[in-house]
Amino acid sequence: MELTEGGVAITTPLDTMAVDVLDDVCDRLTAEAFGGSVPPDATRSYPVSAVCSALDVPAHQWPLFARCATDYLDPDAIEQLYWHLDVLIADRCCAPRDDLLSELIALEVDGDGLTVDDLHTIVAVLLAGAELG
Repeated sequence: MELTEGGVAITTPLDTMAVDVLDDVCDRLTAEAFGGSVPPDATRSYPVSAVCSALDVPAHQWPLFARCATDYLDPDAIEQLYWHLDVLIADRCCAPRDDLLSELIALEVDGDGLTVDDLHTIVAVLLAGAELG
C-alpha cells in the first residue's frame, strides 16, 4: 500500500510526521488488541497542543480538543469534537492549508480518499493518545 496525494507519493515533512504518529498509534492498538507487549518507546505521549497545532485547530478550540483527550469515552464530548471537526474539514476542503488535516483530506490509499468517518477516527485516536500539556 502506498500513501499518495493525486497519485504522487507523499514525502513532505508534515507527511512524515503524520505517518510516524499514525504508525505509533497503530502499533499501540495492535499490541493491545492482540495481547502483545508494547515496546517502551511506543508508550511515549505527545501533548494535545501538538495535535491541535499539527491539525491547525484555532487556538480558542484547543480546550475542547483537550477535553476530548481526557473524556474520549464520553459520547457528548465526541459529538462536540466531530461537530467542530466537520467545520474544519469543510473549511480545508474549500481552502486547503499546510497542515495535517488538509494532508489527510488529500490522502489517497490505493486510489481512495479517506471518508469523514475516517478523519473523525484518526483525530479521536490521536487525541486519546495525547496527554494534556
